[in-house]
Amino acid sequence: MIKSFAELKQEQLAICLAYEANTRASLEVAERHWALIHQLVALVPDDDGSVSIDSMSPNVHLSGSKQTLVEALKILRGEDWVPDQRPGEEPAERFSTAFRKDEDKIWLYFSSKVCKLVQVGTKTVEQPVFEVVCE
Repeated sequence: MIKSFAELKQEQLAICLAYEANTRASLEVAERHWALIHQLVALVPDDDGSVSIDSMSPNVHLSGSKQTLVEALKILRGEDWVPDQRPGEEPAERFSTAFRKDEDKIWLYFSSKVCKLVQVGTKTVEQPVFEVVCE
């Protein structure tokens, strides 16, 4: 059964109100931790760092070398923020994770300016081949 326009409108308004409330909460997190966020962005030149705020959390975007990422992690851990995941052992072009402290969350998005994906060879892989057969 199709919903009435009034029901659809009510659902959409509820979604908008929830989004607005979540965005307001994200702004409050950013305000509480602005000194920390500023310290992270200050690790890199102006063009290599930014902050955005969405309905879920403040987001810190950084670009740089491995040392930049190490410094950012030291700053966050030094303030008792706990990451959802840690960078892997293998070099990577990008790393992102949420850091949590009490009920607050800040996302860190890092992209390397020195690592890049490079083809180092080729390999042949046997794989099944299928075709349609009608009996």
